[in-house]
Amino acid sequence: MRKILYKILFSVSFLFLIFFYLGFNADLSSPDVRNMILYIRLPRLILALLTGAGLSLSGAVMQTLFRNPLADPYMLGISGGALFGAMLSKLIFGGSIIISVLFSFIFACAAFFSSLILARTIKGDRRFTLIMSGLILNILFSSLVVILSIMMKNDAKNLFYMLMGSLNFIMIKNHSSVYFFSILLLLSAFAFSLFKSRELDLMSFGDENAYSSGIDAGKTFFVMMLVSVLIVSVLVSFSGIIGFVGVLIPNMARISGSRKHMRLLLDSLLYGSFALLISDFVAKNLMDFELPVGVVTSIVGIPFLYFVMKRNSNASD
Repeated sequence: MRKILYKILFSVSFLFLIFFYLGFNADLSSPDVRNMILYIRLPRLILALLTGAGLSLSGAVMQTLFRNPLADPYMLGISGGALFGAMLSKLIFGGSIIISVLFSFIFACAAFFSSLILARTIKGDRRFTLIMSGLILNILFSSLVVILSIMMKNDAKNLFYMLMGSLNFIMIKNHSSVYFFSILLLLSAFAFSLFKSRELDLMSFGDENAYSSGIDAGKTFFVMMLVSVLIVSVLVSFSGIIGFVGVLIPNMARISGSRKHMRLLLDSLLYGSFALLISDFVAKNLMDFELPVGVVTSIVGIPFLYFVMKRNSNASD
């Protein structure tokens, strides 16, 4: 009974948040207000929902594949590589969104494989060395993004929003077909991840268990990682680097009782959408100027990251 009440309260809160986010309490008789909702607020709402869902889903998958509760696109350096690729494509080819996503995916993959190689050269606990390698690569790619931004003569404000994440860049009026394709690609990747939930259940108990159940653990690992990297690449191309969502939400879902991956991934999608939506709402309305949404997620995420590290260290003792 309590769980049902929680779900009802969550659903009602989600609907009210969407209502105020879109601004349906404004004067809808005005054409300017309707255009603002249709071409600015609605696309931003969709981007917030997809970004929160995608980062959370990717984080949940990566944590299972690496059996590391701290693994996520930000911690593994994938977000930094994706942003560098998107910026490089803009420097070379201009504002083509499709090429931006392609470059973002290529460099996100490069960052992922580089973190694996770098982690193997460092002695110590593989889970720790992997996270350290990812953070090193994130710093490297963020520094390269700064150089590219200076070469492109971007102002410091835009650079800050890209490095900390923001949802205020999207304008759907002139690129509706591209955005529709991107949404379709993301939803397909979400569906594929859910389809692979049983294999993820087996992978979570180790490669030997997966092989004994007829699952090619090596193939599944790289296929699921590439799907997750693709999701992150599309999202980073639109919103920049938003940290801590991928590590925060899946761990919250696990703590709340989500063990089987079908439920874990669905809960991560739902909670991630809600978390980023409310974070962006706070980022827009907390001060007289708009904060990068990554600032809000970092302020909330850092204490929780410490809690996760403390919880896992106690469990390993």
